[in-house]
Amino acid sequence: MFRAIVYHFLRFARYFFWASVLVVMNACVTTTTGGFNVEPSDEESLENYLQLAVAYFDADDMPNARCHLNNALEIDSRNSEAYNILALVSMREGDLELAIENFQRAVRLDRLEEAEVAFTHTPRALLAGITIESRFNKQKLVDDFTRILTTLYQDSPEYAELQQRMTDAN
Repeated sequence: MFRAIVYHFLRFARYFFWASVLVVMNACVTTTTGGFNVEPSDEESLENYLQLAVAYFDADDMPNARCHLNNALEIDSRNSEAYNILALVSMREGDLELAIENFQRAVRLDRLEEAEVAFTHTPRALLAGITIESRFNKQKLVDDFTRILTTLYQDSPEYAELQQRMTDAN
C-alpha cells in the first residue's frame, strides 16, 4: 500500500511539474509587436530592391538583379535609378538595344524630376552612358556624361576606369 501511495504521489508530482512548465512558458509569450513598424514603407522596399539589384549585378548574377529591379519598378515605375541599373544589366547581358532604351528612359525620367530634385546620376550610370552612347557616335552625350563624371565623381572607381579607357584609347 505504501508503494501505491508513493507511485501516485510521484505521478501527480510529474504532472504538476509539466503543468507548471507549460504555465510559465505561456507567460513568456507576448502577443504585441512591441511598437515596431512591421510593414516596411514603399521607400524602404524600393531602396532595398535597388541595393539587392546592385549587389547581384556586382556578383554577375543578372537574373536575380533583373528580378529585384522588376520588383522595384512595381513599387515605382518612374524610378530613374532602377532604369539606370536595368540598362547596365541589359548591357552586360549583351542586349544593347534594350540597354539604350532603358538608359534613355532613365534620362527622360531624370529630366522630369530635375525641377524637383537635384541632379542625381551615379558614377556607374554615367560610365554606362558614356559606353553606350559612344558606340552610337552620340558625341555630345558622351561629352556631357564625361564632364559630369570628371567634375563630380573624381574619387569614384568609375572615374579611374574612364581615365584608364582614355589612356588605352590614346
